[in-house]
This record gives sequence, C-alpha cells and structure tokens, in this order.
Amino acid sequence: MTKKFFTDHWAHIAHFSLQNAEEMIFWVREDGSFEYANPAAIKALGYTATEFYRLTASDILADYNEDERDGLRERIDTNSSLLVRAALRRKDGSTFPVESSNNSIVIDGKKLNCAFSRDISRVVAQQSALYRQQEILEVENENVRRALDLSDELNIIGVSRLHQRTLDKGKKVAQSDARCS
Repeated sequence: MTKKFFTDHWAHIAHFSLQNAEEMIFWVREDGSFEYANPAAIKALGYTATEFYRLTASDILADYNEDERDGLRERIDTNSSLLVRAALRRKDGSTFPVESSNNSIVIDGKKLNCAFSRDISRVVAQQSALYRQQEILEVENENVRRALDLSDELNIIGVSRLHQRTLDKGKKVAQSDARCS
C-alpha cells in the first residue's frame, strides 16, 4: 500500500467524521471569518451554507464583542486549548448556551482556532431548576427554624435527626414496656 493510499484513506475518514458529527465544529481564521463549519453547526444556527460563510465569529458569539473575541483567541493561542462556555446567536436572533472545546493550530502558515461546541441548553435548564429548588428549600428551612424558634446551629436537617432520635427512644421505651407487661 502506498503513502498516497493512506493519506487519501485518512483524509476520507476525517472528512466523514467532520461532516457527520453531531457536535458543532467551527474552524475560525485569525480575522474571525470561517474556514469551515460542519453541517450540524450551520443547521443549529439556522443558516444556509452560503449565508453562514459570509459571517464572522463575532456575528454568532452573542456574549463576546470583537475585543473580547480577540482576547479569547489570545487565551486559546497561549494555552493551545481552552474549554469555555458561550452563547451562540442564531439567524433568527435567539441564543443558546454552548460548551466549546477550542484548540489552536497552524496549518500552511495560517493560524486557525478549531472549536468543538455542544448545545448545553438542557444542562443549563437543569442547573437553574436545581438552584431554584435549593432557594425554596433554604426559605423553607428558615421558616421552620423561625417557627420552632431554633438556634442558628439547628436547621431542618438537625431537627429531622433530633426528631428521629426521639422516635427511636420512644420505640425502645415502648418495646421495654411491652416486655414488662
């Protein structure tokens, strides 16, 4: 087998992997224009390929202005890789959160940022729900503490443990009373 066969073989596999990945993949030039974006990225943002390639990274990064994008790029270049959270802007103006693994590479003298991004809308929604639930529990805990006139050291968990110990003692007394009768 020839070197050309292996080169062509792996190029075909790499191309297939990029084109069929469910994660959004962006190759961004130093000026912010796109060298490449896979179909998942273009579809998630709601553009046609022709429309998309007219954009720059600043057009889709909802929470980064031009200077901040340049600062992000410098951090990626300095670290050679960086995991960040960002919000991407769709064609319709709506945004969604992503977690993006960014790597810097130089190919044929051109510096590129390769970003593998995944939509984390569900994760963010679940975290928000957990935070809301935690806030509710903290309010409930404070209400119980006040209602029972508990010291700051005791809370609903402490009261629950105290209540359980009291119940356990009551069971022991009831068992010993039953044996005595």
